[in-house]
Amino acid sequence: MIEGITNGINSSMLYLAEQISISHNKLNGLAPIFDIKVCLTDGEVQFEPSITCNERGTGIRDIIYNIVDHFTSLAIQMPSRLDIPGGDYLVEIKDQFELYGSTQRISKNMNEIENASSNFLDQYADIAFLWEEKLEEHFNKFLATGPDLRETFIAKVRAEAGEEAEEEQIDMEIESFDAMNAKILDGVTTQHPDLEAFDEKIIFLIEVKHRINTMSSMSDIGWIRVDSKPLIKDLQSIINQWIDKFTQFLLTNTVKRIENMTKFIE
Repeated sequence: MIEGITNGINSSMLYLAEQISISHNKLNGLAPIFDIKVCLTDGEVQFEPSITCNERGTGIRDIIYNIVDHFTSLAIQMPSRLDIPGGDYLVEIKDQFELYGSTQRISKNMNEIENASSNFLDQYADIAFLWEEKLEEHFNKFLATGPDLRETFIAKVRAEAGEEAEEEQIDMEIESFDAMNAKILDGVTTQHPDLEAFDEKIIFLIEVKHRINTMSSMSDIGWIRVDSKPLIKDLQSIINQWIDKFTQFLLTNTVKRIENMTKFIE
């Protein structure tokens, strides 16, 4: 009886192990048996459902292990034992070496698919700034890399005046500069990199956008099919926000300066 139950369970386990083998799937041209999505959730790119076990018990590994448990439960579904009234064969079945080996094959194949899925996510690593960094903070850091107009002016005045210049005269020029800027540069951001730096940044972001737009929406990782459309949609929205932030700054800052100059002349 024990041998018959063991053979039945083991055959099912071996079949399952083959179905979740990447090499077996590829060799035989088998269709994926699971469909999942890759999404941007809680500031992280991840699979839904997860490949690994999760707290909800909905991960692919959770599902596979539940299937294995169902196979093993055959040992308690058989008629009651004759030698032990009301007993079952579960303990003896779990001790069978064949089942241990099949379980290890299943676990090995799950480790294999988890590694492959991790490698799949690595393709997004170099654009992780899109979800790991806050746009406003990143942009302000970018502006801070440029020279401050007032500090540049002061340094220029001191350099031209020389060491023998009177501090009072320098202070007067600074006050005059501040008074003029209070009108012409009101509401204008005066510390920022030059246009070349902006062009370089915008070109980079446009290249990232092109890469996102050309990403494959469906991919197979062994026996799992991955739908990337949810992630691509989110990334397209985010990259457009980044591009708009840099391009609109140049426009609005320039327009504001022109408006101030027009009012000053009038």
